[in-house]
Amino acid sequence: MKPTTSRHSLRQAKTAIFGLLFILFAMLGQTATSSAQTYRGGIAGTITDNTGAAISGAVVTIVEDATNASQKTVSSSAGDFDFTNLPVGTYTITVSAPGFSNAKYDKVAVAAGSNYTLAAKLTISSSTDTVEVTAASLTLDTTTDIQATTLPEVVVQNLPNSGRDFTQMLAQTTGFAGYSTGGGAGAASVNGTRSNSINWQIQGTDNNDLWWNIPAVNQGGVSAIAGVIFPIDAIENFSFVTSGAVGLGRNSGGTANLTVKSGGNGFHGTGYYSNHNEFFERTNPFLTSKSASRLLDYGFSVGGPIIKDKLFFFVGGEHQNFLIGGESKATEPSGEFQKEAYQILDFYGVPHNPVPANLLNGNGSNQGLWPASALTGGATTDNYTATGNLTGHSFNGVAHLDAKLTDKDQLSAMWFVGQGTQTAPTSSALTPYYENAPIHVQNYSLIYNRVITTTIANQLSAGVSYFNQVFSDASTAFSPIALGLNT
Repeated sequence: MKPTTSRHSLRQAKTAIFGLLFILFAMLGQTATSSAQTYRGGIAGTITDNTGAAISGAVVTIVEDATNASQKTVSSSAGDFDFTNLPVGTYTITVSAPGFSNAKYDKVAVAAGSNYTLAAKLTISSSTDTVEVTAASLTLDTTTDIQATTLPEVVVQNLPNSGRDFTQMLAQTTGFAGYSTGGGAGAASVNGTRSNSINWQIQGTDNNDLWWNIPAVNQGGVSAIAGVIFPIDAIENFSFVTSGAVGLGRNSGGTANLTVKSGGNGFHGTGYYSNHNEFFERTNPFLTSKSASRLLDYGFSVGGPIIKDKLFFFVGGEHQNFLIGGESKATEPSGEFQKEAYQILDFYGVPHNPVPANLLNGNGSNQGLWPASALTGGATTDNYTATGNLTGHSFNGVAHLDAKLTDKDQLSAMWFVGQGTQTAPTSSALTPYYENAPIHVQNYSLIYNRVITTTIANQLSAGVSYFNQVFSDASTAFSPIALGLNT
């Protein structure tokens, strides 16, 4: 009888506070020219006139379209400006300088792990006219050495995705080298590295299971199916950094990060229901019937203002339930096999030991280690047809709050929780020995941003990742004493 095993990964609530760097940032602040964290983005550029000469002292103002949060800076003597650690979203940029017309750039998209590089040109003018330009797309990032792939919301929401598992988005990354066997969801290789060489993050908080160093959220329970899932409708974008600044190091395979949607001054949301059933599938020509193949998903998301221009919320939830049936053949010690064995023992005069009989067939009302239904076949190989199902479900929720405390202070908090269980055949075709794997995962993050001056910004981040998964047999009701194992 297989013992109950526990990879009891409380895998301790891991604190992702950045140690000494955290303390240094808290005391000294972070200069505006440093690399953006991978879970946020930036806007940088230069300001010149029609001749290409740099314009110093120009006032650059950015406004986040969803929340109206604004920041302001002044261009340097070389005409440069830089905004770091910006929440993902779209921005409006206004540039003004004495003796020049104002320039306004709409719908500037900021993606995680990269900078939008803006080459602003001002026209000499005695009036205060504004020249308005719509930003076409993200331009070449010339301000950092980060090599990043970003999947925006429209791609994240419409990408074909089996099981609504965000880790599959890694397949859209340059350098993706295929999925690995074992380890469950997220076990993939990038640029020739091992599958556990990828650093996974949610909103910048560690999302790595300490045992495998693969994703904690969306890790496979059994049979490589994600035990809990992060709701796809709650993802603003998915980014992957394969190389870049030292601050993004940690793992040689690169950093994958989810950015969670935020609320805004307008309400927005989704609701969905999906039901996949084998009824719509064709029958396998090699089988006489269809095996069960069912996946049920339903959920919602909603975001909006709590206090206009000040406090915003986003919440989302999803329930997933699946059942996968499959027939398999196994050779079990049937009654016919036992009869032949006893005949051989009787031929040589060997007495019958009652303990094996109890283990095989039970004793009175006590069931043996083999279910009676598995012992009805003949004395041949593959005398038992297993018809058990792989089943599982999970409940998953996420909440995100953003607060504009002042024009210079912003606070963001995110919380995810998912729990569920899975039962599936692993080492045995007998249902009592199917593996049962309940799982509970949480992920928290708290981020505070402070603009100290036009050239200095400070960010404090704290995060916690919690992972708990226990493995055991589906049935633990056997009585060793009743089976005669009380020696």
